[in-house]
Amino acid sequence: MKKNTKWRIISSSVRGESHILKGIEKQDYILWWPKTEDNLLDLPIILAISDGHGDPQCFRSKLGAEFAVNTAIDTIKKYFIKDKIDYSNLKIIKYLFEEKVPIEIVEEWKNRVNKNIENEPFSDEELTNLLNKKGQKAIDLIRKDPFIVYGATLLSVVIDKNFIIFLQIGDGDILVVTPEGKPKKVIQNDENLFGNETYSLCTSKAWLKFKISFQIIENKFPPLIQISTDGYSNSFKDEESFLKTVIDYLEIIGSEGYEEEQILKGFNKINEKLEQWLNEISKEGSGDDITVAIIGEINSLEEYLKNKFSSYFGMKNEIKITDKQEKQNKNYENQDDEDIIIE
Repeated sequence: MKKNTKWRIISSSVRGESHILKGIEKQDYILWWPKTEDNLLDLPIILAISDGHGDPQCFRSKLGAEFAVNTAIDTIKKYFIKDKIDYSNLKIIKYLFEEKVPIEIVEEWKNRVNKNIENEPFSDEELTNLLNKKGQKAIDLIRKDPFIVYGATLLSVVIDKNFIIFLQIGDGDILVVTPEGKPKKVIQNDENLFGNETYSLCTSKAWLKFKISFQIIENKFPPLIQISTDGYSNSFKDEESFLKTVIDYLEIIGSEGYEEEQILKGFNKINEKLEQWLNEISKEGSGDDITVAIIGEINSLEEYLKNKFSSYFGMKNEIKITDKQEKQNKNYENQDDEDIIIE
């Protein structure tokens, strides 16, 4: 039987170094529900991040990203607030999120885009800038399909007591730490895309491009979940280096100890430095906007850290360790752990 859960979320969203130099505003957006003053949450939890496309024809992608996260939160939240379905029936939940929710998100996102265009038609300045940068074909394209102007990705996580659902369209990364302490990428990249190509909410029939991962929680939650826009992973030399980031955060969280108060101090350590770290990573890496959210469940972290990092907290002296075991420990510690937007 699961204990009552308590969750901590920390996040930061920074303007990319290249955007600063070019005078381009930040195009990432993040939001979660419910909101609390201390960011300690109970279930259910919905978090969404979006990255507006950097192509000149997507000149309102910042708004597109804002519409994306608000649409995702509002669309999913209504099922919890109105208690419209039985959340113990996991088959219904899986069907809902695989077949219905992506369509609802795309349709509502387009409704919000249409309303914005109605209230604020594309200005002469916006169209002239696009003409100068991309030519008449780009103007003709957005007149035919104005949703391109607001193009954005979407990544979302939905957590309840019996399941976690991950949704994604476009680039970006969702990582979890397995019970064995290994980083795992939940949703893999689109193999049929190359370079900076990505699917988008503005893609035709975009709901068909959503990737969904449905995970049943039988006993305990993953110790840590990390969600980020692609500016983060693109700043690392390879995927292995990037995957290690979630383990690094986990070790910082555990650096104070494995009791709840100590775990929260570990979260606060990251929270105080995260914006600075992301600014440095963008400057030295991709130059792109970076948004990162880190989600942890306190009970799961307590158990995980107690089992995996007990020697860091002064418990090693309470356990008799043979020379052979000590050698094994040292050896282990030395091991290396047509519808496409081009950004």
